[in-house]
Amino acid sequence: FATNTISHDVSVFDIEETGALKLLGVYPSGGLFPIGLTIHGDLLYVLNAWDQGSIYGYRIRSESLDNVDGFTLVPLTNSTRILNAFPPDEPRFAISTEFGFPGLTAHESPSQVGFSPDGGWLIVVNKGADPNVGPIHEGNILTYSIDNESGLPSAKPVHNTSTSGNIRPFSFIWLELEGETVLVLTEADGPSASSYRFDSQEGSLTAITEHIGNGNRVGLCWNA
Repeated sequence: FATNTISHDVSVFDIEETGALKLLGVYPSGGLFPIGLTIHGDLLYVLNAWDQGSIYGYRIRSESLDNVDGFTLVPLTNSTRILNAFPPDEPRFAISTEFGFPGLTAHESPSQVGFSPDGGWLIVVNKGADPNVGPIHEGNILTYSIDNESGLPSAKPVHNTSTSGNIRPFSFIWLELEGETVLVLTEADGPSASSYRFDSQEGSLTAITEHIGNGNRVGLCWNA
């Protein structure tokens, strides 16, 4: 699965036994400027960065593992959730006007989407505003509970403010440590990293260690 930002869609490839790729189809992202996606079981969610940001869901369907011609993505009705990643009157993502986007700033968009390890929650990181570019507002981490039967996210997310100040959360990974689920987050304007204990009942994050510097290196983004 691969997002296509300018055409606002998702390409799906089959990986054959030889390692060769075969394009199976192209599907709408359900929004504008898709920048990420995540899969758990037969659920796929796409993260769109433009127009306040949004998530959009699909069911992955295939008649059999050996019959790739039967593959399709089935849209999840009513799965779209608007992220409100930034105030509507502030600058947004910088894209060349030749593609039909205003030439605005890139610093307020959402940056990552991912399921919790058990698939019960969908997590979205909103970076917040770069204080060097425009009006300041803090980034946050949104957690949506996922309905077991419908696969739909909750109507409203749990808001987790990830910083004491505007350090702009960027990306995350999960760890299982001594029976606890831990989210490790990078922060672009620290530049730093933080760790949080995740409550799978409430969708909340509790800080373990906050804002550990990366050695004064520049451009901290993704982690692994």
